[in-house]
Amino acid sequence: MEKLLVINGCSHSVGSEIPGPLLGDGWDCRNNCFGSLLAEKLGRTPVHLALPGGSNDLIFRLSTAWLGDNITKI
Repeated sequence: MEKLLVINGCSHSVGSEIPGPLLGDGWDCRNNCFGSLLAEKLGRTPVHLALPGGSNDLIFRLSTAWLGDNITKI
């Protein structure tokens, strides 16, 4: 079974301030954010749920929805 690392949060989790061609919410940012780097070090596949400007309420809703749909993957 594939080992996952779920990344959720606000713009800091997305890597919005990482310089690149798509400054903000591009895959360059997501692939170089702390969660992706940690996933690589741990040998896990990153699952990106984070969104720039994500509130605590949104983080909770996205996390519970993802867990509800993917409980067999963890």
